[in-house]
Amino acid sequence: SALYADDDLAMLDAGMAVYDALFAWTRHAVAETHTWVPKPA
Repeated sequence: SALYADDDLAMLDAGMAVYDALFAWTRHAVAETHTWVPKPA
């Protein structure tokens, strides 16, 4: 990445924060339900 060209550890740290946030969101959203009916294609 251009932002972390010289610092692999900083890039890993930033990436893990994003990964952790997305993982937490998916774990929370697994029980989410929708009541709308999709339109036929």
